Amino acid sequence: MNAIENRYAKEFTACQSILRLADALYERNQGKAVLNLGRYATMAVLSLYAKARKQAHALYSLAFLGYGEDALILSRSLVNLCIDLEYIAANADEAEARARRWTANGRIERRKFAKRVGTTPPDENKINWAVEKALADEWPRKPRTSTTSRIATAAALTTPTRGAHRRSWN
Repeated sequence: MNAIENRYAKEFTACQSILRLADALYERNQGKAVLNLGRYATMAVLSLYAKARKQAHALYSLAFLGYGEDALILSRSLVNLCIDLEYIAANADEAEARARRWTANGRIERRKFAKRVGTTPPDENKINWAVEKALADEWPRKPRTSTTSRIATAAALTTPTRGAHRRSWN
């Protein structure tokens, strides 16, 4: 055991327990996780879940190796990802429309980045960018307060009265 592992043994044990629980829940429900390329909601939820698992492992590794500040930065990204995931999946009747707007927002942001670095996105000629922009504009820019507060409170990151994490969009 290294000094960090000794000092934060309870926290590392708790993290491992949470990761094992997430794996067990996924394995129990794996048959329900069907990637349907015709549905934005399934693509968004499955890709966000996969990204969250990857980030969780990266956070654990960074913290274990003593890079706590770097893990904290990545944890904010994970919180934002969880907020997006909860917002998309919270209402089955709206999930498809929300996932579509989330996808459009991602495409617009990737296109902006590509232009900033002097490249062209691979889907440049396949996407109706006016439609994507209109859909992206419908994606909430401000934090979804109730969702953000529930997640932040559950994660003990903040209390609802002190304000929830703000999303940075730039």
